[in-house]
Amino acid sequence: TQASQSHNKEAIVALREMRSLSIRFKKQIADFLNWLIESGWKIKFTDFQQGSESDEALHEDLISMLSRKSQATHIKNPEPAEFKNAAFVLGMRLHSIISAIKNEIPFLAINYAEKVEAFLKYAGLSQYLLTISQLDCKDMIEKFRDIQKNQAKITQQLKQFNQSALEEHQKLEK
Repeated sequence: TQASQSHNKEAIVALREMRSLSIRFKKQIADFLNWLIESGWKIKFTDFQQGSESDEALHEDLISMLSRKSQATHIKNPEPAEFKNAAFVLGMRLHSIISAIKNEIPFLAINYAEKVEAFLKYAGLSQYLLTISQLDCKDMIEKFRDIQKNQAKITQQLKQFNQSALEEHQKLEK
């Protein structure tokens, strides 16, 4: 709920391992996460993909780049309940973004594939989309501050999307 989210400073990070991710990309993410930690946030890395294309190595790399590693945890087999206590999500994985929306948690999505951009356009939430090739820590901080300032409005926007999606789903079942 929004009231508990405003007091709980837990951010979920669900990135996607890709061979093409640059050191610059990782540094921009790490700088943003270090800024969050310095601002009092705890970081929870969640691996949505297991096996040959696991997210684990990327998340471990990023944890190694954090100035205060004690403020980070790494969940290798996340349960849906992991999102219940979060107040923010930084996601690349589409399912992490869907989970954020479903749980009415403000988010920033890193666009790595057309499906991410298409879903956010469909949901009317493309203003929270970051371009992978132009990822910039200062831009992320600016967008995050905007999210914090407009949290009530954003939560309402997410709630409205959830309601309209449920209504569409119910129409399809008839």
